[in-house]
Amino acid sequence: MMVICIELRIPLFVVGKPGSSKSLAKSIIQDCMQGNMSKSCLFKKFKQIFMSSYQCSPLSTADGIINTFKQCSRFQEGKDLETFTSVVVLDEVGLAEDSPRMPLKALHPLLEDGTDGSEELTFDDLSLKSKRVAFIGISNWSLDPAKMNRGIMLYRGQPNFNELLETARNICLKDKNVFEMIEPLFEPLTKGYLEVYKWQNDCDKIKKYRKEEFFGLRDFYSLLKLVFCFARKRQCIPTRLDIEHAVKRNFSGLQELDTWRIFKSYFPNKSTV
Repeated sequence: MMVICIELRIPLFVVGKPGSSKSLAKSIIQDCMQGNMSKSCLFKKFKQIFMSSYQCSPLSTADGIINTFKQCSRFQEGKDLETFTSVVVLDEVGLAEDSPRMPLKALHPLLEDGTDGSEELTFDDLSLKSKRVAFIGISNWSLDPAKMNRGIMLYRGQPNFNELLETARNICLKDKNVFEMIEPLFEPLTKGYLEVYKWQNDCDKIKKYRKEEFFGLRDFYSLLKLVFCFARKRQCIPTRLDIEHAVKRNFSGLQELDTWRIFKSYFPNKSTV
C-alpha cells in the first residue's frame, strides 16, 4: 500500500497501536525505493524517493509542517517526476492534535494540491505537479475525518494468536539451535500475553485514566527476546525462574493484575520450564 500511494502521490495515513511495525514498514520502503540503485530487481521498476520526516508533538506548529512540505517540493524541482518523488512523513501525527495551535489544519490544502493555500496556481500550471509530493502520516489512533478523508487510511489492528505465534518464531529464528530449544515456549507465552491483554482493560487504574492499554506488543516482543537471550547464554531451556523473571520484567507495574499467575497457568507441566 505504501509503495502504491508513493508512486501515485496519494496521501496515506497508517494507523495502528505501538509495536504494529508502522515505522518499520516506512524504513523498509525507504531502503528499497532507490530507483535503479535499488538492490531489488522489483523495486528498480519503481521511483526513487527522498524521504523527509517531521516528528509531531503537542508543540508542533503549522509553519514546521508547511516548511517540511516546501523542502520536499524544492528537492524534486528539475527532476524527472516519472522516476523520482519526494515523500513527507509525519511521525506520531496524532500528537499534534493536542496542540492548541491546531497545526494539522495546514494539511488540508497541502494534501489536496501540494500548496499551503497562499499560492495562486491553476490546474494547467506545470509547476503544480512539481509541488505535489507523496505523504505518509503515522499515528497510533485515527485523526478527525476532515483530514483522513483527504487520503487513504491503512489500519493495523491487534494481531490474533496465529499472527503472534508466527512473529515469535521469526524473532527467534536467528539461532536455529536456540530456536529448537525454546519453540515449545512460544504457544504458552503467546496465550499468556493475549490473556493479560484482555484482562488489563478491567483494571480500575486503566478505566480511571481512560487508557486503552497498559501492556502492548512491544512488551511481548521484549519478553520473547529476553527468553531467547537466557537460552542462548546458557545453551539450555530457560528455567522456571528465568521465565518468571522475564515476565515480571516486561509485565509489571499494574498491581491489580497478577501477570505471572496468568502466564504460568499456561504451563501445565512444571517441568516444562
